[in-house]
Amino acid sequence: MIKDDVINVIDQLLPTIKAMLTGKYAIALGGSYAKGTSDIHSDLDFYVYTEGVVPLEERRRLVAAIADQDQEPYLDDPIDAAIWGGCADFYFKGIKVETSLKSYTNYEKSIQDCLEGTIFSEPTFWTLSGYYNYICLSEVSFIQPLDDRFGIIADWKKRIEVYPPKLKKAILDTNKWRGTFWLDNFHYLSAIKRCDTIYTSGIAQQTLHIYFQLLFALNETYFTGDKKIENQLRRLSFCPDPLLDNLDFLLGAHRDVKSLNRQRDLLKQIADSILKKIDAV
Repeated sequence: MIKDDVINVIDQLLPTIKAMLTGKYAIALGGSYAKGTSDIHSDLDFYVYTEGVVPLEERRRLVAAIADQDQEPYLDDPIDAAIWGGCADFYFKGIKVETSLKSYTNYEKSIQDCLEGTIFSEPTFWTLSGYYNYICLSEVSFIQPLDDRFGIIADWKKRIEVYPPKLKKAILDTNKWRGTFWLDNFHYLSAIKRCDTIYTSGIAQQTLHIYFQLLFALNETYFTGDKKIENQLRRLSFCPDPLLDNLDFLLGAHRDVKSLNRQRDLLKQIADSILKKIDAV
C-alpha cells in the first residue's frame, strides 16, 4: 500500500510529466514503490512509454520549474537510442525522482521479441550483468498504471500474464553453458592454487549471476533487476539449498586454497542441481 504522502507527491508531479509528452503515452509507477519493496532509502520512479517528447530544452524548463533548486536536474536525449530510453532525474521536496522516458515503439518491439524468445544482454556500466532486453516483460509485470488512457499497459500486462515458454527456453539455452564454463577451467583452477583472490571472486560472482538467470527462468518468474536478489531467490519454489545456505561464502573474496576450493565445490553442487532441473524440463 502506497502511503498518502507519496500519492500526494505523485499527483503533484504528473502534470509536469504529461507536459513532456507527445502522441500516445502511458505513465506508470515503477521501481521499489511499484514492487512493494520501498524503504526510507528508496527513490520515486516513473516509467513513461510515449510516442514522442517535446524538445529537450522544453523538458529542462518544465523540470526546472518544479525541481529543488539545490540539486541540478539531469535530462538526456534522445529517448529512442536504447531500450531503456532517456531520463529526467531531479529532486522534488527532498525526494529523489527518476523519470524513465521510453520509446513506445521500441518497447512494443522489445516485448514482442522477448515473447518470441529473441533475447540479448546490452553491455552497460550501470547494471551488474548488462541490460537484459527481457527485463521489459518483468517491468510490465510489476508497474502500476498512473495514466493508461490509451490502454497500452493494460494490453501489455495481458500479453505477459503467462510466463512465455519461448523466453524460458531462450534463457536456459543461452545461460546453460555459461553456468559451467569456469568450473573446470584451467585458468580458474590455477588461480585457486595461486590464491588470486580478485580473479577467483570475480569468477564466482559472475557464475552466480548466471545461476540467478537460470533459476528465475526455471521457476517461470520474471527477473526484476539486480537489487534485493536474495529476497527474490528465497521466494522461488526451486532454489538449491547450497546457494541460499552459503550465499555469503559464495560471494566472498577468500585468500586461502582450502576456502577457494570449497567455494568452487559449492558452485559445482549448485550447477549440478540446476542442470538436473533443466534436463527434466
